[in-house]
Amino acid sequence: MVPMPIARVCVRALVGLVVALGLGCRPARDPDQWVVAVDAPVKDLDPRLAVDGPSARLSRLVFSGLTQVDEHGTPALDLAALITLETALVARVHLRPNLRFHDGQPLTAADVAFTYTTVLDPAFGTPIGSEFRKRLAAVVVDGVDALVVRFVLRKPLATLWTDLVVGIAPAHLLRHAAKQRFAGPVIGSGPWRVFGVANGERVEVERVDLDGTAAAGTPKRLVFRAIADEGARALAVLAGGADVAWSGLSPAVLRGAQATADARVIAADGIAFTYLGFNLRHPQLHDPRVRRALALALDRQTLIAAVLGGRARLADGLFAPGHWARVGLPLVPYDPHTAGQLLDQAGLVAGPDGVRLQIDIKVSTSRMRRQLARALADQWRAIGVQAQVRPFELSTFLADVRAGRFEVFVLQLPEPFEPDQLAWMLHSQNAAVKAADLAAPSPYAQMDRRGIAVTAWDAALDGDPVCADWQKRKRIEGLWAFSLAAIGNVGATGSANRTGYAQPWVDCWLDLGAAASDRPTRKGWYAKAQHQIALDLPIVPLWWEDMAVLVAPTVDGLQLPADGRYSVLGAIRHRAVSPP
Repeated sequence: MVPMPIARVCVRALVGLVVALGLGCRPARDPDQWVVAVDAPVKDLDPRLAVDGPSARLSRLVFSGLTQVDEHGTPALDLAALITLETALVARVHLRPNLRFHDGQPLTAADVAFTYTTVLDPAFGTPIGSEFRKRLAAVVVDGVDALVVRFVLRKPLATLWTDLVVGIAPAHLLRHAAKQRFAGPVIGSGPWRVFGVANGERVEVERVDLDGTAAAGTPKRLVFRAIADEGARALAVLAGGADVAWSGLSPAVLRGAQATADARVIAADGIAFTYLGFNLRHPQLHDPRVRRALALALDRQTLIAAVLGGRARLADGLFAPGHWARVGLPLVPYDPHTAGQLLDQAGLVAGPDGVRLQIDIKVSTSRMRRQLARALADQWRAIGVQAQVRPFELSTFLADVRAGRFEVFVLQLPEPFEPDQLAWMLHSQNAAVKAADLAAPSPYAQMDRRGIAVTAWDAALDGDPVCADWQKRKRIEGLWAFSLAAIGNVGATGSANRTGYAQPWVDCWLDLGAAASDRPTRKGWYAKAQHQIALDLPIVPLWWEDMAVLVAPTVDGLQLPADGRYSVLGAIRHRAVSPP
């Protein structure tokens, strides 16, 4: 008798333990119901509030928006039948006829206006509100046609189509509800509706098959189970308690599970963008030579092999191949020798202990993120940089990053669709820390940023035929915003620029890109911004992580999307499995 490989023996032993504990033990599977194990609970299905990955992906199954966006950033109509501009500042949206929510009530312009009005209301408290308040002045229904709604813009808006992806909430249920939020059943208008349990840890949805187009053998119901531990998620598939373990599995777990005949790995190129962020308010990290040195000291190809098992592509910027706004940027090479020279030029000379610089790396407690941070610290040690890895529970980690309490962080942007996300991340008006700090190394950080594009006062833009006009307008807007700030009105500004990056040309180009009316012009402005950002390196692109899921041997027909959305689960079906 030939002994089984050790990995296979270990995995089978763990499967037995899971079955004994009841995690994978269940009665005969309903062929119409499929179970998907995910890495985090759903915090909120309400599309106005679903901003974390698991919540947003599941919310899109239950709610439809006026538009939808594919993995390459290209928008298309969804609930909307037509979108036109009546004037430069008024967009007219005509809904498709006969739209209904899952409870049978009609979906009209009143529901669209209700959804976006609550998003715009600061009292509603959605994280996406500040971005929409910068773009929209009001959303109003037509006085005659119940299927027409008008969006009143604050300025010409190239991002309109991608801004209209927010799922539409039912006004008839929520208008008079406490805080205008769901307290009972979650009702949407998407291709799946919530049924049974929906408590965050377990959400059950069933297909809305009104036209009979669902293929025979595909799921009628999907059950999403949150299992935080990646090993337990894999074992749920191996032991028969789940059909799919959706992403978030380390190479070691994938290899161990695949060593059995009880699971398969399906992988595809992804667009999730993993990057390092530097705090430019830090005395040393403010120096671009230091940031470039830290980037040059990273052997990213080795990191991909060691941490991700080769399941990623080196990134040169935010947008993966195939995105319409992508431009080819030079990859930062692995060059520790030049990195050392740059640190010398920056005055960071090694002391008797060989250390030039001490910094902290903040990460979540995810096993892969901790492993990555330790690998970063090892590579930086070779150039005299001592990095302390500081893992935090996810909510604490994100709170610290959002408040600017970090030196270096590792984050992933799961869906870089809209190129205006560059402004969201790096425009000076979106700085997370807005109060003036006279001791800060950056002159921009020494200025109050409440509602003000501080870069508009930079003399570097004087005389430029395009950006000088932008500068004049921004100065007027800034002075007005500053006067309002004195009475407590800080205006509509974002706070997602965690790094504190401020570059006058980039601010100008990003604003011009957001206002341009045609895609080629937009791409030109965004190309300029991407090249400058690549030179300044407020963030260091690491890679675009592959999508990789673990499936039971009986699962067939799963075509993984680059953006990880759940809609593809509607096409899976059972496959015949040969006996061992």
